[in-house]
Amino acid sequence: MTGATGVRCIGLTAAVVTALLLATVGCKSGTSSEAIDTNAVSDARAGRLPSCSLAPGPSWLINSFSFLGSPFAHDFGDGVPRNALKVLANNTIRKQIETQIRLGTIQFGIHIVQSMDGGAAPLGDGLPQVLDRQAIQTMELLNDPGPGGGGSAAADLDGGVLCADPQQFDINCKSLSHSDAVSVDGGVIEASAHIWPIVAGTFGVGTIAFYDADLQIQKAPPSSTNPHDIDITFYGIWPACSLGSVIGPGGANLLDLVTQLKDDANPFGVQPDFDLRTNQGIAGNDGGLPVFGNVNGITTCMIDGETIQGAKCACDPRINQGYSVALHFEGTAVLVPALCPEN
Repeated sequence: MTGATGVRCIGLTAAVVTALLLATVGCKSGTSSEAIDTNAVSDARAGRLPSCSLAPGPSWLINSFSFLGSPFAHDFGDGVPRNALKVLANNTIRKQIETQIRLGTIQFGIHIVQSMDGGAAPLGDGLPQVLDRQAIQTMELLNDPGPGGGGSAAADLDGGVLCADPQQFDINCKSLSHSDAVSVDGGVIEASAHIWPIVAGTFGVGTIAFYDADLQIQKAPPSSTNPHDIDITFYGIWPACSLGSVIGPGGANLLDLVTQLKDDANPFGVQPDFDLRTNQGIAGNDGGLPVFGNVNGITTCMIDGETIQGAKCACDPRINQGYSVALHFEGTAVLVPALCPEN
């Protein structure tokens, strides 16, 4: 769990919550077997997805988002607490993304598949008992077109209706975005996944995957000024290729943005701090040796003494590196009973 300093003290193998994002899913150890080909899944499912209802359990709509700064950090398995993207904690990009979430331009949710064994009682804090290792699901939520369009409707915060984006489900109505392991301790649900792919159609990038993701959910304390039902802390490795594929509200991609943030600690801009090929951190907790050269945007990538040219070089398979990140979300309970109709 997470100690008073925000540094995770004991480890499961990894998980998420809303992750916001990844157009290209990288693979560790130089293989492609771990990549999830969502296009192939979509093609196989086209015209054959049955009318799905989500498994019974509570859902929450994310209504607040922030990058966490110091002292929040996480040990991803190499003994070093990391959070390279803490530099975005007070950046305007955070405020722009949160505005889109509050306006409903970005709609993202979490669903917990409730245990059906008959003996599972709710936790004392009102969260459900979680037993199945794949019980935690994340999904992009869309406005349901209503009767005849997406099955039964769910009321969102504004009285509209929500449904789950079907692109994140396979032909058996199983979510592709779910935990690999779950534990409950002291009223905190902790879930983990080696790769957590998330549909991010709102950003126009298809699917985003976080590696070695860890998600912690707990009931929110009562608040008259900021009412919400759950608090979520998420730690993960955000692949550099994904950052370069996500266009922020200001028009710049996020990789260009972070590599432009130069200071005494990051004279070359914030560089990746985790190597997805070796599953190890890169020397220098706030970003290691300069990998990305930014001159009015990414122009070169450097790896193992080799220089790769081009604005898209971060997606070259030889550059399989990422940024540690800590995120915080708040969620409000909603009902999401069905998948949206496929176009």
